[in-house]
Amino acid sequence: MQITDNTSRCTVLPNPFLSTNTGYCCIVLKPSTNSFIKYKLGDNLHIGLSNSKGFVFSYTMDGIIVESFWDDCICIYRFDDSEMCDKMMKMFVRRCCSQFSRQHYDKRNWNCYDFVVEFLVDIGVLKRATCAKEQFVAEYVCKALQRVLRYCSLLNRLSQCKANYIALF
Repeated sequence: MQITDNTSRCTVLPNPFLSTNTGYCCIVLKPSTNSFIKYKLGDNLHIGLSNSKGFVFSYTMDGIIVESFWDDCICIYRFDDSEMCDKMMKMFVRRCCSQFSRQHYDKRNWNCYDFVVEFLVDIGVLKRATCAKEQFVAEYVCKALQRVLRYCSLLNRLSQCKANYIALF
């Protein structure tokens, strides 16, 4: 986002949103409905694994699904080696598809967050613990969500006071 005023000063703020066709593997987060601009604390969020080609693997009440891309999502974790991550993601989905079937889905206790946490445990990023999901949410999801909500709040305040700005997303 660029912010301008009548004195021609320009401040560029980093845009937290991305599309998953970035060429690298990452964990992505988005509101279950609408966009972050309309997001309110307490609304449901959806999380998935994006491969280097932009395909997003996630777990829903329909089981593991693959979507061609997500727009206006945020990256909460980026993997260093996309080629290796692509292979590990593919193997994980094949190996765990029955564990993440539609029959096992539970909105509160076995959902998209468990899918991502299990992948991170599987590849050694997280250690298996009784509170791995809570630690992951506190360390990665909450921090990223705070950043994006501050950004959206600033956009909202700028639009209310009719400041000159250009949203670059």
